Amino acid sequence: MKLQIPLVPLLAVLNLASGPASASCGSNNPPEEALEAARSLDIDRQSTGMQVRSALHNSPREGFVIPTYLHVVESKEKAGLVTDKMLHDQV
Repeated sequence: MKLQIPLVPLLAVLNLASGPASASCGSNNPPEEALEAARSLDIDRQSTGMQVRSALHNSPREGFVIPTYLHVVESKEKAGLVTDKMLHDQV
């Protein structure tokens, strides 16, 4: 089954799922390598956010399709009980 998901709601969900970034480390004495890795990830996150905002600003508001595939595992007793509508409603 192939589903179509509009981009803007998907980006909003991804943004909420990532949560706000914390400026401080939760460890009392983190190694310098960990701090450097965190700084690098933060720079990558900020860069990606700017690219997404730029793409949204410069693109038409229709959005585009992201192909999404679902894998369903069922037992023999319940085989065939999951409908396409049920899967679509979950996305």
